[in-house]
Amino acid sequence: PGVLPEWLSQHGVSTIIVNGIGSRAQTIFNEKQIKVVTSAAIENPEQILQDYLNGTLTTTDNFCDH
Repeated sequence: PGVLPEWLSQHGVSTIIVNGIGSRAQTIFNEKQIKVVTSAAIENPEQILQDYLNGTLTTTDNFCDH
């Protein structure tokens, strides 16, 4: 736990887009000042990114809430 958030933080990542993520993992990312966008629909990664940048990303319930 914490390896990926630390590595992403060191590489200047400020936001991640995920389908589901547990609350502890969200906390660790937030402690590294990395915004977590949860419950992005599973589809083409390029389209997800474009939708996020355009402010049109549709999200659903967080499938991993433990």
